[in-house]
Amino acid sequence: MSTFGGLNTAYTGLVAARQGLDVVGQNIANAGTEGYTRQRVTTSSVDAVTRVGLFSSGVGAGQGVSVTGIARLGSASLDAQVRASAAAAGFSAVRANSFSAVEAATNEPGTSGLSATLSKFWAGWQDVSNSVGDAAPAGVVLSQANAVAGQIASNYQAVATEWSSQRSSVTSMVSEVNAAATQVAGLNSQIRMTVAAGGSANELLDKRSALTTTIAALTGGPT
Repeated sequence: MSTFGGLNTAYTGLVAARQGLDVVGQNIANAGTEGYTRQRVTTSSVDAVTRVGLFSSGVGAGQGVSVTGIARLGSASLDAQVRASAAAAGFSAVRANSFSAVEAATNEPGTSGLSATLSKFWAGWQDVSNSVGDAAPAGVVLSQANAVAGQIASNYQAVATEWSSQRSSVTSMVSEVNAAATQVAGLNSQIRMTVAAGGSANELLDKRSALTTTIAALTGGPT
């Protein structure tokens, strides 16, 4: 290898090291960026020049190093676990909020809820059985029966109102899911074109990962 060839080989190493430092700086700058995935420069050695001819002999040294790309150090398995956890959390949160709203609307558990009213109603029947023929216990039972009927009607209305509220929320959520899915489709197209052109789609992949996690949380199912 000539002196110029040796210098050129060393130069390729410096260029690769410079690009490595650029990527390290990118990682440090985005250490607190939500959804950012760490990156790393991938390199490969450059083969030696093939010698042909009558006087060619010996094994020549390579010509240095080339940067083959910038790898995104993500994990498909961990990404799937994140989406599954987001889906479970989203489903549990919606269900818990719905149950809490129904409990608050029906005053359950509480002294003015249906269970308490029913307890008084059944206790009144016990008094009737102990005082057969007495009008007072029977009147109390009738009064408690009216209270139970009123409580059931009130609870039905409360549940119907909550159902309408949740239906409105679901309609809004569907719009959010459709918007996110449209963005994912657009990102898929950009990723394919970028990769086909030999560029780096790492940031686009980060955006798509964040969107699919959002979709999982909204729908309550992994994507």
